[in-house]
Amino acid sequence: MANIDLKGFTEDFYRMQCGGSLQEVLDACEEARRQGTHVELTCLLIPGLNDSPPEVERLACWIVERMGEETPLFLYRFRPFYRSAHIPQQTMERMEEAYGIGIEAGLKHVYFGGTVGESHQDTLCPSCGLVVVRRRSLQVADKVCFKNGEVSRFCPTFADIAVDLDGDLCPRCGGRIAIVPLDAPL
Repeated sequence: MANIDLKGFTEDFYRMQCGGSLQEVLDACEEARRQGTHVELTCLLIPGLNDSPPEVERLACWIVERMGEETPLFLYRFRPFYRSAHIPQQTMERMEEAYGIGIEAGLKHVYFGGTVGESHQDTLCPSCGLVVVRRRSLQVADKVCFKNGEVSRFCPTFADIAVDLDGDLCPRCGGRIAIVPLDAPL
């Protein structure tokens, strides 16, 4: 299993913010999939830098076309920290908009991360809609020190996770769920 972080979906963003190349990351994603690795993708949505609807749409369409509609996409909510303390926290409205764009593009599994509550954290069977993995985040994870400063980890602590699967199959309809079973080696 691999979780690959797509920092944005333009070459300019990668060059200016990461000092790298988007195409190299996309090539690595495709190669991992070709080799049979279960790939999940993560994107931290940063206000004004990588969260425009057209950019999110290009990202979602690329995932559907090149990685497959069953590829999970985790949209993480940006929170100000360290060198990016001047950037505002991502709005839930923009998170919901990005979620809708992903679903509209054809992705079957779009989730929120870095949020507290119940929105878009569960895994649903794409065939019958049964909740097969229920996740509840009750708080943002503990603070950590980074270069002598305190910053958030972004990730919620999933205090409650319940799995209702028969291996990787939905118990109601028998549909396959794109998930790595709990007993599978990572």
